[in-house]
Amino acid sequence: MADEYINKVSEVWAHFFAYMSELEGQSPDDGVPIEKVVQGDPAVQDYPIPFLSVQMLSSVVNRRSDEDKLWRQTVKLRIVSRSPDDDPTTEILRKIAMVENQVEAYERPEGASGFEDAAWAIKFGVSPEAGNIVMADSERSFAVKVERGDN
Repeated sequence: MADEYINKVSEVWAHFFAYMSELEGQSPDDGVPIEKVVQGDPAVQDYPIPFLSVQMLSSVVNRRSDEDKLWRQTVKLRIVSRSPDDDPTTEILRKIAMVENQVEAYERPEGASGFEDAAWAIKFGVSPEAGNIVMADSERSFAVKVERGDN
């Protein structure tokens, strides 16, 4: 019975990750292209910068009815980019806008619905391997409906 839950959530997750992977090699206006789109929460030095990581954080029951359960999946998006000395904020804002445009254009597969509004947290730092970097993190949720008894 749990197979339907696993299959449905895995299908929606794989669909979303494949869609976000289309950003690989894309660049915002006058910006540096995203080199890699990866799953999980990698260390800064694990991939060429800039990169986008996409990570599933949780799966919880959001609502139950007689016929089905609505599972809420929470996803974290992280952009890691170099931080130019002259204007570190503009480069990360360009990448955020590009990722947001991609998320907003996402056509969810059957059984999946909505993305909640999301805020982006921006953090500047220095990595011995990468130099000056800037990271932007955003968490958002979407719902996956699975028939009751199958999850």
